[in-house]
Order: sequence, then structure tokens, then C-alpha cells
Amino acid sequence: MGIESVVSCGECYWCRVGQYHLCPEMIEIRSRTLARGFSEYVVGPSEKFYPIPDHVGYAEAAIMDVYGTSVHACNRTGVRMDQTVAIIGAGPIGLSLLDLVDVAGAKGIITDIIDFPLEFAGKTLGAYATINTAKEDLVERVMGLTRGRGADIVYECVGGRAASKTLQQAVSMVRRKGKIALVGALRPDMALAVDWPKVHWGEVDIVPVSGFYFWDNDPEFQVVTDLLAAGKLHATEMITHRFPLEKINEAFETAANKEKTKSIKVVIES
Repeated sequence: MGIESVVSCGECYWCRVGQYHLCPEMIEIRSRTLARGFSEYVVGPSEKFYPIPDHVGYAEAAIMDVYGTSVHACNRTGVRMDQTVAIIGAGPIGLSLLDLVDVAGAKGIITDIIDFPLEFAGKTLGAYATINTAKEDLVERVMGLTRGRGADIVYECVGGRAASKTLQQAVSMVRRKGKIALVGALRPDMALAVDWPKVHWGEVDIVPVSGFYFWDNDPEFQVVTDLLAAGKLHATEMITHRFPLEKINEAFETAANKEKTKSIKVVIES
């Protein structure tokens, strides 16, 4: 069973118009219901539980939330065939986005400061290009790969303190009339010094991405379920480490030290 963890009050304005991922009570409700990831049982609305076929493992189902956010990012940006997109950050979100833009027929350039996830992106996910930004100039390389025009879409998947730098890079390497998707969580105290004239005169769209809800008439989580069941996603390959529940501390340490452990997605199995 796949579980959509974006749950809401069902009564506020945003819930009533179908935008339940924007519910002001969503985080509090999720924390006391479906976010109890290490509980033996969880309680939530029946419509948030998605049956999965027998050939899909529980560990793969645990990654569906990651792909849900990435499906929402694709929905928000309208990624399509023959576009060239740049993904900043090769963590689980960035890699799942790369997986999905490939399904959409776009060419994905992905960046990071660690070699291992970039090697995985190139060999397993079929990245159009990989860039280690600790070794190469990101903007220069992306502009070269796009014949000087810039990427059609840039997905910023890092967030945090690093976003003060990565958003500058995103603005520098997006094309005029392109889109920048803010996928990584931003800090409330962060000042953004970017090339605002380019954003203005180039009509660059800044697109925030938060959670997931519907793509037209279908839940985005259902889109993930269907793609996973059809074997379109590399969910199994994304899982680099599996631990039993009694080794939960080791699992968190492995995930936290990814440069040393070469971890991408760490799952805890019963």
C-alpha cells in the first residue's frame, strides 16, 4: 500500500477548492497521522492509501512521496519533449526529477558536488549530462550544452543556505522566457541577490513547488503509482541501503554521511 502523506483539514478555503496541499493545517495534521513513518500502524483518510501491485515492493512504495513532489514539479513547469532542463542537486528529489523528465522526453542535466550520485545519474538514469560544480563552472557548462541559449527549466533542489548561491546560478543559466522551479526548501531569513533585471526583462517565471495534489483530474500520487506499477521509474535502483528496524540509528548515520557511504535512498524494512 502506498500512502500519500499530504493530508489536510478538508474544511478551509484551499481544501474546498481542491488545493489541499496548501492547507494551513496540513503540517500539523500530517505530523499526528501519516507522518509516523516508524509506527507499526498509521491512521489516515482512506483516499490517501493507494493499493500497489504485488510486483512492487514495500521499499519502493516508500519512495513514492519523493516522486510525488517531483511529479508536482513537472506539472507546475509543464516540462515536455525536447526541452533541456537543469537540475541543481542530485539527492533523492533531484534524481527522481531526472527520472521523470526522461519519461516526459526532456533532456536532463544534473549537478552536484559529489561524484557518486552523478555517476548513478549518468549510468542508470540516462542523464543528458552531469556536472560536478566543485570541479566545473556550472553556468558556463550549461550555456555550452544549450548553444548559449540557456536551460528551458532550472529545478533548484538544494534549498537551505546553499540556495543563496544556487538561485544566482539558476537565474544565470535559464533562458529568457524560461522557468525556475523552487523545489528545495528556502530559509525565511535568506536574502536573494540575483540578476533581477534578467528575470524582469527576460520574463523568467519563478515557480514555487510545495508538496503535491492534482494533475488535471488525477491525483499526482496516482500518477506516481501508475508509473511505478508500469516499471517506468528506477525506484529499486534508487535504494542503495536497506536496514532492519533494530538498526535504525545505523540507517540514519548512513543517510547523513552520503559522501562516505555512497547512499542515495536509505530504507528501513521490517
